[in-house]
Amino acid sequence: MDFASQKILCIETSTPHGFIGYFEQGHCVEFEILAEQRKQAEMISPAIAKCIAAPRRIDAVVCALGPGSFVGARIGLATAKGIAMALSIPLWGVCSLALSLHNGTRARVVLCDGHRKEVFAMARTNEPSTSRGLRLHLENHTNELEKLLNKSERVTLTVAKAREDMLVREVLKYTQKQKLTVNTRLSHKAWENLFADANASRAFIKEDKDGTLIPNYMRGPQVFGKELAL
Repeated sequence: MDFASQKILCIETSTPHGFIGYFEQGHCVEFEILAEQRKQAEMISPAIAKCIAAPRRIDAVVCALGPGSFVGARIGLATAKGIAMALSIPLWGVCSLALSLHNGTRARVVLCDGHRKEVFAMARTNEPSTSRGLRLHLENHTNELEKLLNKSERVTLTVAKAREDMLVREVLKYTQKQKLTVNTRLSHKAWENLFADANASRAFIKEDKDGTLIPNYMRGPQVFGKELAL
């Protein structure tokens, strides 16, 4: 699907600060930030109503599938699915890590807090088609983390404020402080850059004929790495 030519409602609720946006021809027309993660369920509908007020036509819904907050991912996906069903329009999912790689920080590696001493990671390579998602344990995958982070000039970490200090300490075991950027939200630029990136088309997953679109927290490590290849 050519997202750059469509009118798209975008939903992202897996990161600490959720995002709702309306895009036309690849550019953001209206957006709302869901600043309180614990209140996303009550904030998401008013935010969507504001973004599509006019009224505005919607050709498709794109929902971030995580990794990130599993409660947040379910809230966003359930809402997106309801809108797509009601309007009989396509529903697409996209990896939140792919969005983070396009967030304007020029990071070579993005990390997301997976809790339980895990992080989800995705690296930007010289061959975009080989970029893939990884699920790594901070204690059991030290070699992989060191290899991934030690050679990266820029690293972005997405984590809630309450867990920032703890996770930053762990990540700094494998990279230098000046290389690390801590992020709690994805901007509208991340979506615009992703829509414009022809190499990122495989980051999008279309809802299948059975109406199934799986949040990334439910994917095993091997499936996660394979299916989210860019």
